[in-house]
Amino acid sequence: MKKGLILSLLLVLLAACSNEPEEEAPERVTPVETAQVREGTFTVEREIIAKSEPAATSAVVPETPGEITFIGVEEGDRVERGDALAEVEPQQGDSQVELQENALAQARQQLDQAIGARDDAETALANAREQLDEPGDGFLSPTEQELEAQVSQAEQQLDQAEASVEQARLQVEQAEIQLEQAESQAAAATITSPRAGIVTSLQGNVGDMVTNQQPFATIVSIDPALITASITEDQLPLFEEGETYPVAMDALKNPNNSTLTYVSTVPGDTGLYRVEAEIDNPSDVIKPGMTATMLLPETVVENTMIVPTEALVENAGKTYVYKVEDDTAVETPVTIEASQSDESAVTGDLSAGENIVTSGQITLTDGAAITVIGEDG
Repeated sequence: MKKGLILSLLLVLLAACSNEPEEEAPERVTPVETAQVREGTFTVEREIIAKSEPAATSAVVPETPGEITFIGVEEGDRVERGDALAEVEPQQGDSQVELQENALAQARQQLDQAIGARDDAETALANAREQLDEPGDGFLSPTEQELEAQVSQAEQQLDQAEASVEQARLQVEQAEIQLEQAESQAAAATITSPRAGIVTSLQGNVGDMVTNQQPFATIVSIDPALITASITEDQLPLFEEGETYPVAMDALKNPNNSTLTYVSTVPGDTGLYRVEAEIDNPSDVIKPGMTATMLLPETVVENTMIVPTEALVENAGKTYVYKVEDDTAVETPVTIEASQSDESAVTGDLSAGENIVTSGQITLTDGAAITVIGEDG
């Protein structure tokens, strides 16, 4: 009896509960990030693959052959113009000095002899002219014609003597120069850098012999660095000497501007045209052989609506964005005119300054409630 009464009470309570109105589930609100639509000229950056090269390369050839006694740099070191790279002890330096000293002494002796011969020729000419001016009266005295011939011969001998003196002077000067060179080479010779740059190779160690016929080191200049590319004939109009072009590289945090210094007017063996640009490289972060990308801005669409590419949603062959209106996402169809990774040019029911969803739009539907948690622009 009691069990039946309890069961009846439970049924009454359940019936009462079932008659109470159900609570509505709260509306889902999606957090989103937005950006503004802007109007303007849409440009894309055409990418040209390039590489870095040294702006200049210098082979360092020792002036004096000999034995390396000291090396002050290593491969990869930066040097300035005139910096000492190594020192060389010349071969047979003392004997060369002695030979040149003997040659100079001989040249000076020949000069003294030539001067003496010239003095004798001057005396002979003076005597011949005196005899011509005061001819003798004796039967055996030379005739006037004979005296004139003697004067002419004396003049020729004087000319020859003066030429010999001049030649002897030149030989003395040459011997003096050769002696100075020998004395300079006899001293410990220092090999210096002809330009500022990076030491890329060293040919030899302390104790090795070097010659004045083969390079001891190679210095490359990489500030500014040289950016080179090979382009097609169709791409030639995009390049103009003196203009600046952004260059992107892994070694650079952001693209840096380069200045175009050369555009070939004649194609190479491959049919491509070489272009060169210089880019500042004060920290030497750009090394020869690195891959680079030259970025060439090119106008594609004028007076168009520009939106972040990440705002575009594609579904079932359609493309649209979500406009923000009164905390509601409004699906708005658009047509893409041009696009790149960060921005796209579109047409559709959009106006400059309107906010569109750039993050969180994947789960949205037309008319969905949203809350903006971040804005860009």
